[in-house]
Formats: sequence, C-alpha cells, structure tokens
Amino acid sequence: MSEKVKETIVIQHIKTPDWSSGGVGRLESGVVRINEDWSGVFIRGDSAFGAASAFREFLKIVKKEAPQVLKNFYVPQFSWIFELFEDCDVRKHKDAIHKHQGDAR
Repeated sequence: MSEKVKETIVIQHIKTPDWSSGGVGRLESGVVRINEDWSGVFIRGDSAFGAASAFREFLKIVKKEAPQVLKNFYVPQFSWIFELFEDCDVRKHKDAIHKHQGDAR
C-alpha cells in the first residue's frame, strides 16, 4: 500500500492582543472573525486531536459499510477535515513553513 505524500504545510501565525490582561484568557474553540474577513472556525489543537480520532473511525466505517454513492460524497468531504485536524499536531511537521502576520513571504 503506497502512502500519500503530503505537501509541506503552512502554519499561519497571527498576532493577537494580550487577551489575558483584558480578562478574556486564551482563545477557545469556536467561531472566530478576524477584522472584516469572513467568520471561520477555530479549533484548539487539543480538541482537534480528539476530533481527528473520531473522523478516522468514521471514515473507516463509511469506507467499509456505506453504499458507494455515500462513499463518493462523504469520504472526500470528511478526509480533508480529518487531515486538517491531524495537521494541528505540529510535531509531525518539522519542515512546516511558518508564515507570520505581515510577512511578505
């Protein structure tokens, strides 16, 4: 079985205010909007590890038991989410590109 070769991931670093001094504390998983951009979902790495495990098991079941029409839809949709959650484990990405807010790179 051949293993899929992954591209080098880009980890985006975004500077934030010192939330702890404003009583906000750390950023928790949930919907986040940065400036005037679209809202997005932020999932803390520790939450992503558990979700990745759940997606892995879900995909195993779908690949084994679902009708082909469902496999054609669910496997691609959930695979990229699973991979995204797995990418939160930066220990696996020693060659990651770190892009800091304001970098021209």
